[in-house]
Amino acid sequence: MSNKRETLVRCDLCGQLTACEVRRPQIVGKADRMVVVENVPMTSCSNCGHDYFSAEVARMLDAVRSGQQHLTSRRSIPVFEFA
Repeated sequence: MSNKRETLVRCDLCGQLTACEVRRPQIVGKADRMVVVENVPMTSCSNCGHDYFSAEVARMLDAVRSGQQHLTSRRSIPVFEFA
């Protein structure tokens, strides 16, 4: 169990005091231009499930999507297609 204390904030969507800062991977782009960005900071609501980014993070993800950011590594990952 972590000693880290979560600071809860009010969710912009549902209005409940159940949102907190988290870091998760985010997929940007499509097909052969798909990129996984790890450790993306976002606010996530445990009540309604809404995730949202700051304007700065959204601009950075747009830069990655448009190819303006260089990849830091290339990895091979397994892909499962749900039939």
